[in-house]
Amino acid sequence: MTSWDFLLLFFYFILFSFILRNFIFRKATKGEKKLLLIFFFTKVVYISLQTYLVAHVWRMTDSMYIFEESKNMVGLVQKNFSNIDLIFKSALNYKDVLWSESGLSIQPGSDMERNYFLVRVASVFYPLAFGRYLLICFGFCVISTIGVFKLYQVMTKVYHSPKYKKAIAFCLLFIPTATFYTSPIYKETLVYAFMGFLAVNIYNIYTNKKKGTNILLLLIVTLFILLVKPYTIYALLFAVGIAVLIYYVAKLQGDNIFKKSLGFLIITGIMLMVLYLVNSNDDFILDFVDTSNFYQELYNAGDAGSSFEIGEIETSFTGLIRKAPVALYTTYFRPHIWEAGNAFLLFNALESSLVLALVIFTIFKRLGSINLFFKESILAKVLLYYCILMGVLIGLTTFNFGTIVRYKATAMPLFCMMWFLILLHNGTAKKKNTG
Repeated sequence: MTSWDFLLLFFYFILFSFILRNFIFRKATKGEKKLLLIFFFTKVVYISLQTYLVAHVWRMTDSMYIFEESKNMVGLVQKNFSNIDLIFKSALNYKDVLWSESGLSIQPGSDMERNYFLVRVASVFYPLAFGRYLLICFGFCVISTIGVFKLYQVMTKVYHSPKYKKAIAFCLLFIPTATFYTSPIYKETLVYAFMGFLAVNIYNIYTNKKKGTNILLLLIVTLFILLVKPYTIYALLFAVGIAVLIYYVAKLQGDNIFKKSLGFLIITGIMLMVLYLVNSNDDFILDFVDTSNFYQELYNAGDAGSSFEIGEIETSFTGLIRKAPVALYTTYFRPHIWEAGNAFLLFNALESSLVLALVIFTIFKRLGSINLFFKESILAKVLLYYCILMGVLIGLTTFNFGTIVRYKATAMPLFCMMWFLILLHNGTAKKKNTG
């Protein structure tokens, strides 16, 4: 890090602040534009902090490996411009070409497709960033700013009361660790941004705005998420599917005996299908459990201060279900303060404690109206099921607090937003119809 890094960062910040305000979000209100600039500035501060930590504390992190691989890609293109087509090819193609080239003082490349997607993006930014890590982070930061702020705009169109808007702004834009981990060169940065683009496409399709274009964009964004973090899109699809099913089955229950019988048959059919899928995918479930147990042993073998265990999982689907509550709790409410092994984890532990306090307070305060909140719209149900599934998946596969803090960055803002909305919901307030 040099003074040139920060001078260029300042120049790019001014330039993109103008572009964001006057082009990308030109139709935003004056208040939204002010909030946008505060959000953008916050993220720029976070990438500066992350770059400092990488340079002086963490050294080789996942983001640095991506940065080094972007050097590889640019080096290949400089040596032979025809190699630029590697951006559109697979990670294995890239690795084969990298190994076959001589005279390049670079490390062998990764063959992981999920990491290679980030390499593609970083390589595009590399020339504009003059090969500087901080400025490539800035490129990721810009994408994230656009996507996440669009997510905020969609949510405030659905929950449009002023009291909701403040809570949504805080949760989606300013939760410290979530915003920190969705700003630099991380998968979470792109996934959180893509979720915002996804929300815009779905909202536009629902409101009959350029349906054809938005369906195409929806498919493209879905593909991008699948390439980076596939389990995120699986969780979203599951949440949407279950929410829509429950919504329409519930509507049938209020009608005549024929429709009630139809609803019963649908529920019975779904249950039988789930049982069939569980039985037919027994090998996958056993493999998942074995992998989870293996990673617990691996993470804790060296007695690392930030590692933890949730106990051995019984090798069965029932064993997974039994551990699900522990995994869910671990994802959203740990580390505890006494489990924090360094200053950074201590900050996250304080944040997790506040989230736990929010949930407990909301349950006591709104116990009688929680069910009503989820009955009012499909979106509320989607939030619930997505947060539950993401919490369980992350908690069952990640056994290091430093890692889990980053992995939950795309779920924690929605989790907190959901509980704030429940807290502020009075049981009678009307929202724009979401289905």
